[in-house]
Amino acid sequence: MLKYALECQNRVNLMETEILNLAKQLVRQGKKPTVALIRAKLSRRVAMPLIIQTLQRFDSLSAVEDQEPEHAEQMGLAVPENNEQDILTQLSHLRDEISTLKQQVADLTRQQATLGKSGKEQ
Repeated sequence: MLKYALECQNRVNLMETEILNLAKQLVRQGKKPTVALIRAKLSRRVAMPLIIQTLQRFDSLSAVEDQEPEHAEQMGLAVPENNEQDILTQLSHLRDEISTLKQQVADLTRQQATLGKSGKEQ
């Protein structure tokens, strides 16, 4: 159960990072990040409250960075750059997640087959 909770949190963190990166990209293009623009550019579906919450965080981070860029970076508030290492790390996490999900499907399929056999015997 704890492993599942950690996997869910990891997924949320990855999506937050993607949302923050997209918001930063939109700002660089001279556009204001909105829920609609972010949602259209996301790699997968994300719950609306997560997008809204992350965009609010982005706005507050941007305000802190505008006022004190060095201080924001020191406190870990700076929006991460979407560099190759970040992408490779995210890819590795996604591969691990896929592997875990495949194993869970296989386990559930075996359990279902076992339950099906025991049900027929009764």
